[in-house]
Amino acid sequence: MTARRPLVRVGGRIRQLPAGDTLPGVREQLTAARTYYVRTDGSDSNTGLANSAGSAFLTIQKAVDVAAAFDNNNFDITILVGPGTYAAGVVLREHVGGGTIHVRGLNADQTSTIISVNNGSCFRGVETRYSKYKATYLTLQTTGTAGYPILLEGGKNYLTIDQINYAAAGRTHMYIASGSILNARAATYTISGAVDSGWHVECVDQATFLGLLCNVTLTGSPSFGSGGYARAARNSLAQFHASTFTGSATGQRYSTDTGSGIFVNGAGSSYLPGSTAGSATTPGWYA
Repeated sequence: MTARRPLVRVGGRIRQLPAGDTLPGVREQLTAARTYYVRTDGSDSNTGLANSAGSAFLTIQKAVDVAAAFDNNNFDITILVGPGTYAAGVVLREHVGGGTIHVRGLNADQTSTIISVNNGSCFRGVETRYSKYKATYLTLQTTGTAGYPILLEGGKNYLTIDQINYAAAGRTHMYIASGSILNARAATYTISGAVDSGWHVECVDQATFLGLLCNVTLTGSPSFGSGGYARAARNSLAQFHASTFTGSATGQRYSTDTGSGIFVNGAGSSYLPGSTAGSATTPGWYA
């Protein structure tokens, strides 16, 4: 049976909304997966629907805003980001429909597409009500003290990552807060840059990092400044078990306290990268 379009009153008569028309405040519902393109020579006045200078968007934010405006109807929306450096970060928007908005480097490698932000975050989620996002095949780097490569705050954010190169950062590479979830399960990623102040992974206030079954390569023995590799605080959980770490790092291996845990499935106190011993302050735990 063909689905009926919404009923509207026109000139005192009730009829179906004509095809192609929309209602104010009503989201368009997708009937198939969709792809948008972003290029350094694009324009945010374009449609974003083709990989050309005359069609692609200029900023990742424009593509995310357009994608988040749909009822995605359980279909995924992929944003393919062309090679080059993008100086503007991305604010994740709440979206509906159950699908995933996937921001992906076009060349399917970790170095061609770079998001490099000064005093801001590459990806920032604030109360997106667990709208599903994914980021892959990107280099993330920040300068200054006011941002993070990934910042999930304000509660109820959900981001999956894979094939990321974490380059130099002013603050923690992955800061997860207030009930947010960062899913890195079975991810392959690289840590190529130091953190000036903070940690590689930091979970606070009932946040969760799912870092099991990962393949992590550290190049150049990156330093984690005043922090270390992993921190969990205030009823948070960070999982790292069954992962492989290649290379070394400078800084504390882990820190956990205030009812939080770091789970390595009994792999031992020297399992996580670092140059100094970790600490677990009761009721925090490391196991």
